[in-house]
Amino acid sequence: MKNTSDKKYNAQRLKNAYMIVYLIVGTVMIAGIVFLMVFKNMSFMDIVEEISVNLIGVFAGFIVFDIVMNKLTKEANDFETSQKIVESLTGDEDMLKLFTPKQREEFAVKSIRSLVEDEDVSDIAAGTVTRYLTLSDGLRIRKNFNYSFILEDLTSSQWGGIRVNADEHFLVRESLSYEVRYKTEKVRDWNSSDKLLIAFLFDNSDVDDKLRDRVCIFRENLNLTDELTKEVIERYASESKENIKELLGVDLFVFNGTRREKADLESAKVDESGIFLEYDSSLYVREQLEYGIDITFEMPMIWGSLISVILSDITFSPTITLNYASNMNVEMIPFINLEEECSTSNIHNPRQRCYSLDLKDKWLFPISGMVFKVDKKKDHAE
Repeated sequence: MKNTSDKKYNAQRLKNAYMIVYLIVGTVMIAGIVFLMVFKNMSFMDIVEEISVNLIGVFAGFIVFDIVMNKLTKEANDFETSQKIVESLTGDEDMLKLFTPKQREEFAVKSIRSLVEDEDVSDIAAGTVTRYLTLSDGLRIRKNFNYSFILEDLTSSQWGGIRVNADEHFLVRESLSYEVRYKTEKVRDWNSSDKLLIAFLFDNSDVDDKLRDRVCIFRENLNLTDELTKEVIERYASESKENIKELLGVDLFVFNGTRREKADLESAKVDESGIFLEYDSSLYVREQLEYGIDITFEMPMIWGSLISVILSDITFSPTITLNYASNMNVEMIPFINLEEECSTSNIHNPRQRCYSLDLKDKWLFPISGMVFKVDKKKDHAE
């Protein structure tokens, strides 16, 4: 409506300008005729002849003026029309859908290149966009990602009936929740035997063999002393699945929409590679394009361990927090391409002994994350 009003206003201004010019010319002509007849004693025919000669020059100027005005007006109208076409095409999703996918992709790439002057930066931005314009099978994202750690002293020398040296270990409590969304019409091919796997690894050397072709929703390094690792394997290799689960206090909840239910543990195994728990995958997960995972557990770790948060999927607005005890030194090493948001000065509060990262409304692309190195303070080492 505003553009239409502006157009009418401009047309009226142009019309008024012409009328003023005509009035000025007419007034000058009448004044000239009177002047010549009264003061120069010229006859009417002489005046007409004189005016005719002068009008030839005046009309020539008017013709040039009219041509220039028409050209400028046409260019202004053409520009306005072009602007309206561009606004209609780029501002209306239904209009853009009239083009082929290839045309829309080229339009997106060219738009990015027009916004970014640096050639290398525009290539990076355009390459990132085109990578996700065509969704491939298996592409998925994570939302509502929340990962928290609480690091504490071991208050008991017993861990599941096994004696733990509290001077060599600390306790870590972890809580992880997120939602998975597959951005494709087909989820991976599920077999009736597929299970949801949670893995706690003593040894990462053969992790690929252990996890190949399995639906591993979570894995963590279980860093213990060699003696404690050996004792866990000997003690729990033949234990029941309930006792193995109880050792780590693992709880797994799966939710879809408003329903949230505890997943059924189907099997648990302890061997030289680690502790493996398998859950029924039929609970709102198999063949679902959206579902949520909520995991909690606790376990001891040896001093000097690395605690990792690795985002292997495209993740939106992640929140990561870590709280630690007063006798600990915790160093953070981020590998997230957001230097300011992820700098230690911005997310570490030494007084509260807390790291807190909240990347509100930001997307992180794989592989991103951070590593925390946990050491005992020197004055508490002995």
